[in-house]
Amino acid sequence: MIYENWDDIAERATKGWALSTRRSSVKKNAPSKIRTELNKILDDELAWAQIYRAMKAVAELSGSEQSIDEGNRIHLTGGDFEYHERVTPDNEETYKVLVEVNR
Repeated sequence: MIYENWDDIAERATKGWALSTRRSSVKKNAPSKIRTELNKILDDELAWAQIYRAMKAVAELSGSEQSIDEGNRIHLTGGDFEYHERVTPDNEETYKVLVEVNR
């Protein structure tokens, strides 16, 4: 679902095109763009766990390999797509990022 719709849902980032689960709004209950767009495309209500699994699967299928950092966060690197779990600057939340590195 993510790979097939990449051009419609990915956003320009500093290192290429990416999807991020990080809220772009400071409002606590603001809807996430990635979830809203995928729900619209698929005409379904996806759970966050489904979206996270799909993001990881895209990275794995592109040839990325998993590693875990000192903060116990998962990273999949080395393929055409990379998946990273990152923390917000205030260390309050973890968010997921899928980046297309070879476009």
